[in-house]
Amino acid sequence: SKPAITRDGTEIEVAANIGGVADAKKAVEMGCDGVGLLRSEFLFLERTTAPSEDEQFAVYQEIADVLGNRPLVIRTLDVGGDKPLSYLPIPPEENPFLGIRGVRLSLRHPEGFAVQVRAALAAARHTKVHIMFPMVGQLDELRRAKEIVLAGAPFSVRHDPIKSLKMFLEGGRAGQRGAVDFKSQFRGRGPSAYGQWCQAVQVSAFPERYQQRLGEARR
Repeated sequence: SKPAITRDGTEIEVAANIGGVADAKKAVEMGCDGVGLLRSEFLFLERTTAPSEDEQFAVYQEIADVLGNRPLVIRTLDVGGDKPLSYLPIPPEENPFLGIRGVRLSLRHPEGFAVQVRAALAAARHTKVHIMFPMVGQLDELRRAKEIVLAGAPFSVRHDPIKSLKMFLEGGRAGQRGAVDFKSQFRGRGPSAYGQWCQAVQVSAFPERYQQRLGEARR
């Protein structure tokens, strides 16, 4: 496969979004430059208990081995909304897609969050692994997540773990002035999350006739 180069000679990095080892192999076959997003929740879904640190590390390392020297971005657990976990109960919410999910849910369960972070950092000793926090909406969320990363990295990794931290901005909340720490190495904003904020936030506060019209508009 050929590198992605524009007519004016600019080379574009093409990274894959994957959900497991098979996806990583396919991405390499298709000529990807790396993995921009590993959806780590595939390890947690359709089971009754959370995966152990060793189990997570084994999968992350296998994917890293498939990628060779290509970068791997591991997104920490992003469940809630349409991805519930039976062993990680989430209180009912009016807008679950925008509520306790992503990094906020992980921070409510710091022991399990630390297990995943340590597994990712263990893989980072051998290859180019980066860590992404999903659905960051407040500066404090990013700071607390960073603290867990530092606490889990007493050993030497191939690069400074803090410089390898990435975050996924959460629509409207993250767009607020001062909501996030823009010193992070990478920031991504998803249009789906932004759209949810524009269309769904505090819908229950609208009069019934407006809720009905909004529902029709979404369809």
